[in-house]
Amino acid sequence: MNIGTHHSPDGQHGSALIISLLILIVLTLLGLAAMSTNTLEEKMAGNLRTKDVTFQAAESGLRAGEDRFKTGGTWFTTIPAIGGSGANQIWDRDATGVTAANPQPASWWASNSIAVTGSFGTPNPDPSYLIEEYGFVPDTLNPDDLARRVGVFSFRISAHGIVGNTASVLQSVYAKRYR
Repeated sequence: MNIGTHHSPDGQHGSALIISLLILIVLTLLGLAAMSTNTLEEKMAGNLRTKDVTFQAAESGLRAGEDRFKTGGTWFTTIPAIGGSGANQIWDRDATGVTAANPQPASWWASNSIAVTGSFGTPNPDPSYLIEEYGFVPDTLNPDDLARRVGVFSFRISAHGIVGNTASVLQSVYAKRYR
């Protein structure tokens, strides 16, 4: 007889318990990893939604600026003068410094752009835009036509949409012939 060793009656030594605990640890780690991935995906989806909302807000600002030159708009038949104030301000080319590399901070937009009022829901503040005279191509070189500024004007419209710390700036160039 062997003293010091003990055998269970059915030949088991507790290995099933150890294997079960190891499997539970692996499943717990997989569950934690899945939860972490899910949280990251929720944040990514929220950020994507916010970026989409700011883009749509900026696009509505862009359309509002372009509408100023369309039928019934402020400058449909009258050539806008550079300068002015408030909703009638036209900036000189590149005077604003708004570019893709330099979109300007929200405080700058609040004091230098034209707000688009309406029921937009999420964007706060409302989207806004500004207009710059971008160029002029005369119809002829006739001095009288040049003096009357007969030809095609182009205007750069920059629009801004912001939600929290996320902002979108869009620009378009709108050309219009004045006679």
